[in-house]
Amino acid sequence: MASGTLVQRNVSRLCYVMLGAWILLFAANFMLHDSRGLGTGADSFKYLTPAVNLSRGLGYTYLGHLELYFPPGYGLRTLPLYLLGFEPIQAALIGNVIVLALACLFAYLICRL
Repeated sequence: MASGTLVQRNVSRLCYVMLGAWILLFAANFMLHDSRGLGTGADSFKYLTPAVNLSRGLGYTYLGHLELYFPPGYGLRTLPLYLLGFEPIQAALIGNVIVLALACLFAYLICRL
Protein backbone atom coordinates (compact mmCIF):
# COMPACT_ATOMS: atom_id res chain seq x y z
CA MET A 1 0.00 0.00 0.00
CA ALA A 2 2.82 2.39 0.86
CA SER A 3 4.51 1.88 -2.53
CA GLY A 4 1.23 2.74 -4.30
CA THR A 5 1.06 6.03 -2.41
CA LEU A 6 4.71 6.74 -3.24
CA VAL A 7 4.08 6.12 -6.95
CA GLN A 8 1.02 8.35 -6.84
CA ARG A 9 3.04 11.15 -5.21
CA ASN A 10 5.82 10.81 -7.79
CA VAL A 11 3.33 10.94 -10.67
CA SER A 12 1.72 13.99 -9.09
CA ARG A 13 5.09 15.74 -8.75
CA LEU A 14 5.98 14.89 -12.33
CA CYS A 15 2.66 16.35 -13.47
CA TYR A 16 3.36 19.61 -11.60
CA VAL A 17 6.88 19.81 -13.03
CA MET A 18 5.52 19.29 -16.54
CA LEU A 19 2.85 21.93 -15.94
CA GLY A 20 5.47 24.42 -14.74
CA ALA A 21 7.72 23.70 -17.71
CA TRP A 22 4.79 24.11 -20.11
CA ILE A 23 3.88 27.48 -18.59
CA LEU A 24 7.48 28.72 -18.78
CA LEU A 25 7.91 27.58 -22.39
CA PHE A 26 4.59 29.10 -23.40
CA ALA A 27 5.43 32.45 -21.80
CA ALA A 28 9.00 32.46 -23.17
CA ASN A 29 7.72 31.72 -26.68
CA PHE A 30 5.44 34.75 -26.68
CA MET A 31 7.95 37.07 -25.01
CA LEU A 32 10.63 36.17 -27.55
CA HIS A 33 8.47 36.23 -30.68
CA ASP A 34 5.82 38.90 -30.14
CA SER A 35 7.03 42.46 -29.75
CA ARG A 36 3.52 43.74 -28.99
CA GLY A 37 2.91 41.42 -26.05
CA LEU A 38 1.51 38.03 -25.18
CA GLY A 39 0.12 36.50 -28.35
CA THR A 40 -0.45 39.73 -30.25
CA GLY A 41 1.69 39.23 -33.32
CA ALA A 42 1.68 40.88 -36.71
CA ASP A 43 -1.37 38.97 -37.95
CA SER A 44 -3.49 40.01 -34.96
CA PHE A 45 -4.58 43.05 -36.97
CA LYS A 46 -6.09 40.77 -39.61
CA TYR A 47 -8.05 38.91 -36.94
CA LEU A 48 -9.12 41.96 -34.93
CA THR A 49 -10.13 44.37 -37.72
CA PRO A 50 -13.11 42.29 -38.92
CA ALA A 51 -14.39 42.01 -35.33
CA VAL A 52 -14.07 45.78 -34.85
CA ASN A 53 -15.85 46.33 -38.18
CA LEU A 54 -18.60 43.97 -37.04
CA SER A 55 -19.10 46.05 -33.89
CA ARG A 56 -19.39 49.19 -36.07
CA GLY A 57 -22.09 47.64 -38.23
CA LEU A 58 -19.82 47.09 -41.24
CA GLY A 59 -20.10 43.31 -41.20
CA TYR A 60 -17.26 40.83 -40.80
CA THR A 61 -15.08 42.64 -43.34
CA TYR A 62 -11.42 43.50 -43.86
CA LEU A 63 -10.49 46.45 -46.10
CA GLY A 64 -14.05 46.63 -47.40
CA HIS A 65 -14.28 42.96 -48.41
CA LEU A 66 -15.94 40.06 -46.65
CA GLU A 67 -13.29 38.29 -44.56
CA LEU A 68 -13.12 34.66 -45.64
CA TYR A 69 -9.53 33.72 -44.80
CA PHE A 70 -9.17 34.39 -41.07
CA PRO A 71 -11.69 32.61 -38.80
CA PRO A 72 -13.75 34.80 -36.45
CA GLY A 73 -13.05 33.05 -33.12
CA TYR A 74 -10.08 35.15 -31.98
CA GLY A 75 -11.64 38.46 -32.96
CA LEU A 76 -15.02 37.59 -31.49
CA ARG A 77 -13.39 36.46 -28.25
CA THR A 78 -11.68 39.84 -28.08
CA LEU A 79 -14.73 41.87 -29.10
CA PRO A 80 -16.38 42.14 -25.62
CA LEU A 81 -13.21 43.71 -24.18
CA TYR A 82 -13.08 46.11 -27.13
CA LEU A 83 -16.69 47.08 -26.49
CA LEU A 84 -15.76 47.76 -22.85
CA GLY A 85 -13.38 50.47 -24.07
CA PHE A 86 -10.02 48.75 -24.56
CA GLU A 87 -8.02 49.27 -27.75
CA PRO A 88 -8.05 46.17 -29.98
CA ILE A 89 -4.47 45.13 -29.20
CA GLN A 90 -5.02 45.74 -25.45
CA ALA A 91 -8.20 43.68 -25.61
CA ALA A 92 -6.34 40.89 -27.41
CA LEU A 93 -3.54 40.95 -24.83
CA ILE A 94 -5.99 40.82 -21.90
CA GLY A 95 -7.96 38.06 -23.61
CA ASN A 96 -4.78 36.04 -24.18
CA VAL A 97 -3.76 36.38 -20.54
CA ILE A 98 -7.23 35.23 -19.44
CA VAL A 99 -7.11 32.21 -21.76
CA LEU A 100 -3.58 31.33 -20.56
CA ALA A 101 -4.72 31.55 -16.94
CA LEU A 102 -7.71 29.32 -17.66
CA ALA A 103 -5.48 26.81 -19.46
CA CYS A 104 -3.13 26.73 -16.46
CA LEU A 105 -6.07 26.25 -14.10
CA PHE A 106 -7.43 23.43 -16.28
CA ALA A 107 -4.02 21.72 -16.38
CA TYR A 108 -3.70 22.08 -12.60
CA LEU A 109 -7.12 20.52 -12.06
CA ILE A 110 -6.20 17.62 -14.35
CA CYS A 111 -2.98 17.10 -12.37
CA ARG A 112 -4.99 16.87 -9.16
CA LEU A 113 -7.07 13.94 -10.48
